[in-house]
Parts: sequence; structure tokens; C-alpha cells
Amino acid sequence: MNADDLLRRAGWTEGRRVQVQPALDRLSDAGYETWEELAAMLAEFSLLEVFDAAHEKHLWIDAGRAALDADPDWIRDYSSFIKKSLSPVGGYSHMGVMFGSDSVFYGGYDREFGPLGSSVQEVVDGLFCMTPPVRLSMIVE
Repeated sequence: MNADDLLRRAGWTEGRRVQVQPALDRLSDAGYETWEELAAMLAEFSLLEVFDAAHEKHLWIDAGRAALDADPDWIRDYSSFIKKSLSPVGGYSHMGVMFGSDSVFYGGYDREFGPLGSSVQEVVDGLFCMTPPVRLSMIVE
């Protein structure tokens, strides 16, 4: 299965739009920045749970949930490291998934951090379809 197949199996369709204002409000209340590109991405992909072909691993996208789950200190450290604003938008295993003001998705798990892709399709492809899967390429000191 390719990334689009996995996304469609999760309920995504082109042009999908869901209400994201409560999630944006929760991000703001938690101290995270929000911006137009973040809102547009969330409107299309929020509330999806994408599973691999074997249904063993999954990526979830829900900024409201991520705002509650994320460790703000780590996100602040990651943001300072790349000099871009980051907002939590989801998770994969033990890794937090963030969307940057540069419209790139990032993953972070404690000190390990790195870009995952510039679209949800790239993220899904990198985590579920590529061999080997995408790896976090940086260490935050």
C-alpha cells in the first residue's frame, strides 16, 4: 500500500474539511502559536488515525489531543534548535509529531528530533512505506 491508500483507509479524501477551531483554541491556550497553514493542514487531516498495512503501527493527527499530551519544554527546545515555531499535531509510537512555521512536519522523542516530511503523504510514506523508515536525524543538546 502507498501513502494515499493508507490515508484513504483512515478516512481521508481530497478536499476533506473538518472543524478545527477547538483544536486551534486548545493549542493557543497551551501557549503554542497557530497560523494559517497549520489551520489548513488540520482542516484536511485532523482526527485521522493512519495504520500501516499490517495494522500494527499508527500515526494519529489531532492537535487538540497533542496540545494536552506534548511536553512544552521539549517543543520549546526543538523550536529553539531549528529557529522555527512548532505546534504539536499528533503522535506516532512514543514520538510527538509537530508542524512547523516552515510547513514541515517534525518528530521528536526526548533528545532525538528531525524532519518527517513536508506533507502528510510524505510523513505516512516515510513512516510506513519506505524501507528503512525515516529516522530522526538530529540530537538536541
